[in-house]
Amino acid sequence: MTSLVSVPRDTTPEDIAKLLKDWLNSYDRAELRGAKAGKQFLEEHRSLQGLVVNFMVSALVAMADGDTDLRNAKAIELCRKVKQLVDKSG
Repeated sequence: MTSLVSVPRDTTPEDIAKLLKDWLNSYDRAELRGAKAGKQFLEEHRSLQGLVVNFMVSALVAMADGDTDLRNAKAIELCRKVKQLVDKSG
């Protein structure tokens, strides 16, 4: 990727995963960053809110099938609960 401000259309899911990994791996509170980003979408990108939610839920559902270690067990368990909700809602 060339810029954090303008993401090229040919950006791959692997690029996005690396960007998020690098951004979140700073040992501060990732949930605060997520809350701030979510509020930004509410304020600036009203037409894209559904796409953002679908993207995030899809990522959580995909993570539900993965293996993890004790540090991340609660996070993956949450992903599994989200997947159950999605499966129930069709």
